[in-house]
Amino acid sequence: MRIVLLVEGRTEKACTPVLKALLDEVAQVEGRPAVALTARHYRGSRLVDAAAVAIDADSYLRQPDTAGVVVLVDVFPEFPSAAAATDHFRRHLLDDRFRAHCALHDFEAWLLPHWQRLHRLAGRPPRNRSPWPSPERVDRVKPPSHRLRELFAPHRGYEKTRDAPRILQSADDLRVSASKCEQLRLFLNTLLEFAGYHTRL
Repeated sequence: MRIVLLVEGRTEKACTPVLKALLDEVAQVEGRPAVALTARHYRGSRLVDAAAVAIDADSYLRQPDTAGVVVLVDVFPEFPSAAAATDHFRRHLLDDRFRAHCALHDFEAWLLPHWQRLHRLAGRPPRNRSPWPSPERVDRVKPPSHRLRELFAPHRGYEKTRDAPRILQSADDLRVSASKCEQLRLFLNTLLEFAGYHTRL
């Protein structure tokens, strides 16, 4: 069986292996079969075309090996809130195996809990305490991705596909982020549900 992710950014696709690592770890603990995880990257803003995404989801759900389809969209810059992002897809969620989740305000919020690792990768002196104890409250005025660009400059630029997987390296890293990021926790629990596992974060 497989779960299909419909994502809008290169960061999400680059971090798919760590999501799979979490699912595989839970499968081993529970003694259940592992599931495949496929990510489809939508270029530009096509992912926010909810009707088109629903058509794509339906085509996947018609395939017998698909356990579920999850659309993951950033709140920034298209939506004013997490509720608005998920509501945008709600009327198209005609199958319970198709769910919508969002990153508040963008995927990089889920990287912010790993403050010491961020500083090390950015080539900055270590600091023990993050200025962002609630990463998902880092708002659209200067969203998390912009904060990371500032942190990584001028020593080196923040490169999504290079640096995000070096920050979220393991299932335990995901658990740390999920403990501080409600939207991530909800997203991961949907993956666990679709995989048929009992574990929830």
